[in-house]
Amino acid sequence: MIKKNKPLECDVLVAGGGVAGLMAAIAAAEQGADVIVAKKANTRRSGSGAPGNDHFLCYISSVHGEDPSEFIKEMEESQVGGNNDMDLVRRYVSECFDRVKEWDRWGIGMREHGDWEFNGHAKPGHLRIWLKYAGKEQKPILTKEAQKLGVKILNHHPFTEVIADASGAAVGGICIDLTGETPAMQVIRAKSVVLATGNVNRLFGSRTMGWMFNNAGCPSDVCTGRAAAYRAGARLINLGHIGTGAGCKYFNRRGKATWLGVYSDINGKPLGPFVTKPSKEYGDLTGDIWHEMFALKRSQGEPVFMNCSECTDDQLDYMLWGLSNE
Repeated sequence: MIKKNKPLECDVLVAGGGVAGLMAAIAAAEQGADVIVAKKANTRRSGSGAPGNDHFLCYISSVHGEDPSEFIKEMEESQVGGNNDMDLVRRYVSECFDRVKEWDRWGIGMREHGDWEFNGHAKPGHLRIWLKYAGKEQKPILTKEAQKLGVKILNHHPFTEVIADASGAAVGGICIDLTGETPAMQVIRAKSVVLATGNVNRLFGSRTMGWMFNNAGCPSDVCTGRAAAYRAGARLINLGHIGTGAGCKYFNRRGKATWLGVYSDINGKPLGPFVTKPSKEYGDLTGDIWHEMFALKRSQGEPVFMNCSECTDDQLDYMLWGLSNE
């Protein structure tokens, strides 16, 4: 029988220590809550933002105008739109710059080149809605901020079950303590449980199994929180609304605009309608919103290339800087 640790107690238990989990923990701790984060790996380098990111979807009125409607329209027509709850979209738009300013204040490089810089994932002539930033150290910085507020982080404690009382209310969770040579059960009693264990991509098979990161989301998105909630009696909705991704083999699906090339055929002819030359302002949006391009070319027996051959030295330097943070 598995060894049992002494139960722990807190106000808020956060299952998952990625960007979402740590931000939830920080927000709760700022309100005076006693918070525990249970993380399967280590919060310093884990989750979809583990090695870093270089694009942050953000509305800034001084950049995009006082009326956010055009920003929202562009967002809904981008690779992240289509299935969003508009009430949540409007709330996100109203609060995202506050989060960006917090990150900037904490030491994450949100304006590495002097000011708020919007580049990539954009159509020529349209609003650019993705803030370019240096997120390489975002996870260590978020971990430090959480710990400053007294958040207790249990690394190597994968979350397995939600504990519910007779009324169906969540009153805690069960983790497996893997910090020692022998695993042990860790029960955590809590007034509230926040599940931040990744999205639902892992519920669906990848067409490119076996190729690291060649899928619609980070491999760390294990969806254990959804499964634990379901076993505890929660009603789950919209599990079919997942993000999709398409691109060249072995390229990360997230942050494709970091590459300043042009999607081209074997002869170097651009395949998309947006750009014909490398552009750091726009990237090439074709791979984001025309996924069928890859299937079409494959059916014709032809490859698709991310053609960076016409990049200037400055563009190559900018791309390498972005890749170092992605």
